Amino acid sequence: MKQGEHGSSHDLMRAAYFSPSLRVVPRAKVVFAAALALTLPLAWLYAWSTAPTPSMPDPLYTIGLSAWLALAANRVAAWGKVRHPRWMGRAGAALGLVAWYVQWAAWGACLIQPDALLSALAAAYMCLRPDVVLAAPALIVANGPSVVDGVARIVVWLVELAACVIPPALAGAARARKPFCEQTGTWAEEVHVPLQFHFIDDPEGVRRRLERDPSAVLSILVPHADEVPLFAEVTIHRCRGNESLITICNFGAIRPEDVPIPEIANAAALADDVRHYAQIDEPVVELLRFPVDDVDALVRRWEQAAAARSAPASAG
Repeated sequence: MKQGEHGSSHDLMRAAYFSPSLRVVPRAKVVFAAALALTLPLAWLYAWSTAPTPSMPDPLYTIGLSAWLALAANRVAAWGKVRHPRWMGRAGAALGLVAWYVQWAAWGACLIQPDALLSALAAAYMCLRPDVVLAAPALIVANGPSVVDGVARIVVWLVELAACVIPPALAGAARARKPFCEQTGTWAEEVHVPLQFHFIDDPEGVRRRLERDPSAVLSILVPHADEVPLFAEVTIHRCRGNESLITICNFGAIRPEDVPIPEIANAAALADDVRHYAQIDEPVVELLRFPVDDVDALVRRWEQAAAARSAPASAG
């Protein structure tokens, strides 16, 4: 598929639901290179902080490095406008793998040279010697005090490797799946409509109708202002063009004892006027393309309709 910043294929534009266009624009590789350049000194700092022997704060350092790698992969996808989840997942994994390799080389360099500046220079040299870097774990295990100690070290290293590779791969792929407006070359803006709508009694029928005629959203969704046990909620992903994406979900009230978080359930049991809700089944529609020129005007229209419906009740 031809890569580019704007435009999309005819099939993509005609699809009822959003799906990633699988585009990787040239700027993505530049952003990835920048993220990699920022990650290398952090990998060295991680190695310098954890050498020469394991210590209590080490797991926190590992979590910190893993969080940074996940954030970096997320930003590569966002700023690089990557719409290819598989490509971005591999790029995130590569970012983590390079960080893991560099911290291994730096860790070995810190053992040889404790001085920070000299160990950085030694780490740069070690990175050019993959044979030495990859042989180091085997030598450490072979020279360990016992088999149990060797196995424990291997487990820790595997966990460390997983912490470096898996989070950025998942974070990058997840960000690349986010709704993107191909017409304008921008990420869609998520807008949670601050209203409740009448419950969708026939989700399958409504789904088929909206797939045939997305503009029917305006007649199907009826807002109300009163608190009810069953209702629908709407989220819109706004594009700068004349087409956005809409997700409609049904919700229902649940008993306090069914709340999944025990602390919240206990608080709800003590407060009779507190209600908790959960989504019912799958979304009625999820990321359905629908025509709208002004999302803000549409939300204001729904708010006015809800206010008009509640006015007679207030007057009474």
